[in-house]
Amino acid sequence: MKILFLLILSLMLVSCIEYWDNELKKKHINSELIYKPESVRRSEINLKTFIIDNSLQLKFNIGHFKNLTFPDSVILYEWYVRFYFNSKIIHFPPLLNNTFLRKKEIIGIGNSLQFQLTNVLSNCSPCNVELNVPFYLFHEIKAGESPIVVELFAGFKTRADSLNFEPVKTIDGILFRWMMNIHIPKIYHTQIISKEILLQDDESFSPRGMDFSFRDGLPDIYWMITYPLEPEKPKGQLYWRSQEATYADKYTNTDTIDFLHYSKKERLIFSVYDRDDFSKDDFIGDWYGHFLSLYNDTFKSLTFDHVQSFKVKAINKGCINCR
Repeated sequence: MKILFLLILSLMLVSCIEYWDNELKKKHINSELIYKPESVRRSEINLKTFIIDNSLQLKFNIGHFKNLTFPDSVILYEWYVRFYFNSKIIHFPPLLNNTFLRKKEIIGIGNSLQFQLTNVLSNCSPCNVELNVPFYLFHEIKAGESPIVVELFAGFKTRADSLNFEPVKTIDGILFRWMMNIHIPKIYHTQIISKEILLQDDESFSPRGMDFSFRDGLPDIYWMITYPLEPEKPKGQLYWRSQEATYADKYTNTDTIDFLHYSKKERLIFSVYDRDDFSKDDFIGDWYGHFLSLYNDTFKSLTFDHVQSFKVKAINKGCINCR
C-alpha cells in the first residue's frame, strides 16, 4: 500500500513539474478587443494570448451571454476562429497538401485558415476553449513583429453541408475581434523525398512470418513522420503517413513531403511499421534526427533498427517569409 502511494505521489509530482515547466516557457502578449456585438458586455468575453514553442496559444472564455440574441432559425451552432493581416484573411499554406494537415476543421472558404473551436452547442452556452496555432501557418506574414486580428465567430452547418464538405454558414453579427502584435519567426521550406525502404533479412531478423499467412507472411509496410517534436523529447505530433506496400519485404514508392519549419536543426522522426489487421501494428524501426543531416543532392541511405536501408534526401527551398 505504501509503495502504491509513493508511486502515485511520484506520478503527480512529475505531472506538476511538466505543467509548471510549460507555464514558465509561455510569454504573455497583450490583445485588444476591437469589435463585439453591442449587447455583449466586456466581462462576458475574454481572450488570453501567449507565445510558446513557436506557436500562438489562444485561451477563450466565451459567455454566458445575457442579452445576445441569435436568429430564430438558429438552434445549434459552433464557434470558429480565423485570422487577418493588413485587413486580408490569412490562408492555409498551399504547399502543405498533406491530408493529415489539410483537415476540414482548419480550412474555410477560399482555402482560408479557419479553426473549428467547439462542437455543437446550445445557444449562448459558456465555455473555456484553448487553441494552439503553429507559426508556420502564418506564412503570408514577413518575419518580424506584425499586427494581426483574431476573429471569433459563430457559424453552423447542416448535416448535408457536413457530408458534402460545404462551407460554414456564418451567423450575421455574432463575432468578436481582437488586435495583437506578434513576432513571426523566419519560416523555411524543406522538401523531403524518400525512394526506397529495405528491411533487414538475416539470421537475427526476417520480414517473413511477421504477418499470419499461409505463404511467407510478409508485412504490409508503411512509414510515418512525427513533427514537430516536444522540446528535448523524442515524441510529438503525427505529421504524415505513407500508403502501404502490401505483402512486401521492401517499400518502393517515391514519396515527396513538404515542410514549413523554423530551423535546419529542428528534429523529426521517421517510423516504419507493419500494419496488422488483428492487433496493434508491429514496430519495425525509427530514426531520430534533424533536417540539416538530410540535406543532400543525392539520396542517403539510413540504417536503423530492423531497417537495412531507408533512402531519403532533403532539399532546402529557402526562407519563404524573409524580408
